[in-house]
Amino acid sequence: TGRLLCVEEGVKSPGVGAEVSAMAAESDALDLLDAPALRLRGGGGTDSAQRAAAPRAADIEAAARRLARREAR
Repeated sequence: TGRLLCVEEGVKSPGVGAEVSAMAAESDALDLLDAPALRLRGGGGTDSAQRAAAPRAADIEAAARRLARREAR
């Protein structure tokens, strides 16, 4: 698809998503992307700290749709 969406639990930086995005930016993979990488982390929720740290399915879907609409470079 030429898009990169990194989804992870917890804080946005530092994290695995930040590292994956950096690796893509520093490699030949950057030339394959049609839009900047998008990182999504958890946040919100009311039941427990673990639930609050996990991204919700609706948030992942919305981020993927937002990324799909981004203009190609």
